Amino acid sequence: MSAATGIITTVAGIGDVSHSYSGDNGPATSATLYAPKSVAVDSVGNLYIADQYNQRIRMVSVTTPPLTFSQTNVSDNSATQTFTLANIGNAPLNLSAIAPSTNFTTDASTTTCSTSAALAAGDSCAVGIVFSPTTIGSFNGTLTLTDNALNLAGSTRQVNLAGIGIGTQTTTVAFQSITPASPTYGQTESISVSVAAQSGPSVPSTGSVTFTVDGNPQPAIPLGTNGAVGLQLSGLKAGLHQVGASYGGSTDGTYLASNNVTSFTIAPAATTLSWTPAANSQAYGRAMGASVLNASVSGSVAGAISYTATPFGGQAAAITAATILPAGSYTLTGTFTPTDAADYTAATAQVNFVVSQATPIITWATPAAITSGTALSSTQLNATCPSPKLTTSSFIANGPAWSEAVLRTGIRQCAIRTQRSARNLHGQIWNSPEEN
Repeated sequence: MSAATGIITTVAGIGDVSHSYSGDNGPATSATLYAPKSVAVDSVGNLYIADQYNQRIRMVSVTTPPLTFSQTNVSDNSATQTFTLANIGNAPLNLSAIAPSTNFTTDASTTTCSTSAALAAGDSCAVGIVFSPTTIGSFNGTLTLTDNALNLAGSTRQVNLAGIGIGTQTTTVAFQSITPASPTYGQTESISVSVAAQSGPSVPSTGSVTFTVDGNPQPAIPLGTNGAVGLQLSGLKAGLHQVGASYGGSTDGTYLASNNVTSFTIAPAATTLSWTPAANSQAYGRAMGASVLNASVSGSVAGAISYTATPFGGQAAAITAATILPAGSYTLTGTFTPTDAADYTAATAQVNFVVSQATPIITWATPAAITSGTALSSTQLNATCPSPKLTTSSFIANGPAWSEAVLRTGIRQCAIRTQRSARNLHGQIWNSPEEN
């Protein structure tokens, strides 16, 4: 009974005189009691009734059954549900806060409870609650009322709230990682994407993602945990590649389709040219040979190796195994050119090489004696130099040069010069008869 208004409010029982027993776990005002005798209130506001002839202690709990809202579209409002607060004490009840949790709001048009005016003893007021989901999913919340019940400032009462947000939800596809970040030809590329709701923390759990690589679609991949999907790529050529990821939407139509595109570049694979000649020097007259020009490329990469020789202070010239270089110091350069120049880089290697002067071997049999007055001829001047192949430039007899000359009678010493040396390389002595 309200002391202010004199209004009597029923908090338990239906006034039934059938002396029956019913109503457990239901509304207190729908229960039947049999000769209730006395009441008591505990520290949290629960009401206890001595149901005498039913031989029970009946409890009217202050814990209110949850307010469950019907399914509501995202960003929409449900129908209002009302919670009634009754002051069953004998003193005014002062509310200091009326606070619904996230996704639930109060409806000002149906709320009569106030934090600015006390609720008189025996009176009641209403709090209107609206479910306003921000994302799709099931939500549980609370309405918390803070008051001074039982003269305890800061006492709280909670009403459980529940609702389900439904409707369509836009999504985003995000590329999470591309590994390795700077790939080279021959490496496997790992691509990871995630699908999520565009707003809010929810992620779809159904549907699949289809990747395209340079416009070529790949088999669809079902969404994994937390909306994640991965793709392994191998065998791509060096160069720029474009990868697209398209989410087809959830199977129930709740999450809408979305897509995204990214690109990455695969660099050509590097090659290495190794070169250790069998020798780093040789005498003039010998061809370079395969034992000197023996560079090799690492791995099974098809291609060709070419060589050049650069003399000290001179210009580079192409050489082969058959090349005979003049005497001197050289820098030899080997260059590997891959057959697949798009996917592999060229490689070079250099070595130093010296060609030393050769020592000629001259063959000259002792010429036959000639009669004074006979000119020298190829019969006498018939020296040869087969190694290295040189040609004679002049013959010398006792100092001055002679070629098809007439020598005086007597013993003469002859020598030969070659085009590559001004030194006397070989000499022969023969007699010519004395002049008469």
